[in-house]
Amino acid sequence: MGLRRHQVENLVLRGPIFYWRARIPVGFKASGRNARLSLSLRLSDRKKASVVARRLNALLLQIEMVPITRMATREQLTRNFALEAEAMREEIDALDLSAKLAGILRDLDHREAGQPGRLGLPRPAYLWPR
Repeated sequence: MGLRRHQVENLVLRGPIFYWRARIPVGFKASGRNARLSLSLRLSDRKKASVVARRLNALLLQIEMVPITRMATREQLTRNFALEAEAMREEIDALDLSAKLAGILRDLDHREAGQPGRLGLPRPAYLWPR
């Protein structure tokens, strides 16, 4: 089965949460009977989860290219990917927060209504300095 448009490899939705489920390459020490890593991304937004899953897929390819990493155990691989997923989640949250603070969200419904000047409207007269 091929990937459909906008579908990310190894990204699985279980209930409301996305998981990254990847096959451990054959040459690794950790590959055995159950040669898959399953990691909860703790994200329910498809766009955010796809960014994290793409990064984890790229990291898996990078690890596969380095011969010394083939001696990694399953626990070591799981820990490395979990740390990378956490770092990506924190980076996405920081970007979301800075976008909210700067007022550059695309969706007008998410902007704070009580902050003047964000939508290009003039400031109300009661806020002008006297």
